[in-house]
Amino acid sequence: MSLLLNSAFTTDDVDILRGALDCWCAEKRIDIKSAEAQFAASRALDLFQSGHDTRDGLLLALRGHRAPLNGCRWDPADDAAGLAG
Repeated sequence: MSLLLNSAFTTDDVDILRGALDCWCAEKRIDIKSAEAQFAASRALDLFQSGHDTRDGLLLALRGHRAPLNGCRWDPADDAAGLAG
């Protein structure tokens, strides 16, 4: 479970989180309102707070570092933060 005490998220943060979660759900063919998606959302928050703070990085972490699937790639320039590394 995520510990979000004293956490503040910007609109850009929320966009990154939602973008990665939407793509993960699409890849898994899971309804965003399902219990599995809620668990993934909690995991995404934990991963985001541990440093996976771009959509690509967060999605890769959610996937368990598997190869990208079709339809879920985007230009890192779309991320305000870009790709770290």
